[in-house]
Amino acid sequence: MKFSVQKIGKLITDQPAWQLPPDAITTANNVRVNDYQLGTIGGHSQFFQGTAAPYFVMPITDGSTYYWLYMGLDDGYIYNGTASTNITRAAGVYTGSATDRWNGCIINGVPVVNNGVDDPQMFAPISTATDLILLTAWDTNWKAKVIRQYKNFLVALNVTKSSVVNAHMIKWSDIADSGTVPSSWDETSASTLAGETYLSETDGILIDAVQLRDELIIYKEDSVYGMQFIGGVNVFRFRRIRGLGGILAQQCAVEFDRGHFVVGGATSRDIYIHDGQSSVSIAEDIVRDAFFSDLDSDNYASTFVVPHYTKKEIWICYPSSGSSLPDKALIWNYLKDQWTFTELPANTTHGDSGVVDITAYTWATLPYTTWDEWTGIWNERQFSPVTDTLVMASTDTWTYKFEDGNQFDGVNAKCTIERIGLDIGDSSDYHMVTAIYPYIEGSSVNVYIGSQASQNASVTWEGPYVFDPSTDYKVNVRRSGRLHAIRFESEANVQWALSGYGLEYQDSGKR
Repeated sequence: MKFSVQKIGKLITDQPAWQLPPDAITTANNVRVNDYQLGTIGGHSQFFQGTAAPYFVMPITDGSTYYWLYMGLDDGYIYNGTASTNITRAAGVYTGSATDRWNGCIINGVPVVNNGVDDPQMFAPISTATDLILLTAWDTNWKAKVIRQYKNFLVALNVTKSSVVNAHMIKWSDIADSGTVPSSWDETSASTLAGETYLSETDGILIDAVQLRDELIIYKEDSVYGMQFIGGVNVFRFRRIRGLGGILAQQCAVEFDRGHFVVGGATSRDIYIHDGQSSVSIAEDIVRDAFFSDLDSDNYASTFVVPHYTKKEIWICYPSSGSSLPDKALIWNYLKDQWTFTELPANTTHGDSGVVDITAYTWATLPYTTWDEWTGIWNERQFSPVTDTLVMASTDTWTYKFEDGNQFDGVNAKCTIERIGLDIGDSSDYHMVTAIYPYIEGSSVNVYIGSQASQNASVTWEGPYVFDPSTDYKVNVRRSGRLHAIRFESEANVQWALSGYGLEYQDSGKR
């Protein structure tokens, strides 16, 4: 008799395995969804080594060259493709700790960075010869946990004035002219649009803000608000968006083509998407409980979300139990609505997407022997803005580029797809599996077969059996049980993808 899974289904971890549909899987580590396959995830390699451990990275450009701005605990730097230059403010080093998270934005081409402890900094003009300076018109008696850009305004959240913490305060600047930052934050001036208000309907403090279409969505620990420009005396309209459960930490919301993807706060323990009006829990019956139970309860605030648009993915980078900084990522493929897990570089601090091939041609590296072979315009950009790459920073001072080979920083990754509690017939009977037919493309994979005597019994594994898809079509095994388990795994510098599998079995009778 034969049992067949033609298409791999979803990862489901919060239900008893024996209750799951046949195509479900119970473990998916260091793999990703690709069409209707699960396969090895792209590796990562060293991009550049920082002068100090980077706690924040942001791609920036002056219009002709790409750079990476990164912030350590004490200093700021700019990387131009070959070397890092210290751009720390003239007033001296910064004073934030590892828990004072850097955040940043770009307004009218001017990068702004902020850590909630020091005065917000701006970087203009973008150049290795420029240092960070105090944000124009900012009062040095103020501090803000987060500063974001909305239209031609800057918006500060959770503002401290003269040592008085205003955790519910929203403060916005005057509107900025093209190519500049705002020239005033004075809410008392009748000649500017600057102002401030409090969002204190709920107890939760202000955490972050992300634009969604024509509105800035403001996230508190326990609720969500919309901020929309209306002009006139009030300048902005504020509304509470009912039914949304807040946010876990800074940078835990990101825009994609269906709205915002959000990791919810402690009051909701949810992962949801919303369109500015209504929300949908996207992990209610899939991986929500597995994620929140694995999330380190003391260091959850280091969690961040980063989109990987080229792969139609969103990564939740988080510290697993016992870790102080993110070491794992829960990945959602929003095209297929499927989830997988992967390992991150140890002590990952921050991530973003940007151009990594940023070194311009020189006379020595120009890949042509005659002028006739040159088809571009001299001094034009030597990159394409659409080739954004996922980048992660770590306290080991390295910033890593992803989708580079199959290895994790030169080390082979263990890539695993597993299903346990598989009922291939009447679970009151024993069945002996005699052959496995893996539907695999790519390199050789280790295949394991397992069995369980009952729904709550542990799995007894047998293997590995090496399966080479270029020469093999089945794996001969002999494993008897009421329920079965199967695992596909590699720990080599290889690439493969699984679309399904078949099992050949015989009834062994009741026991």
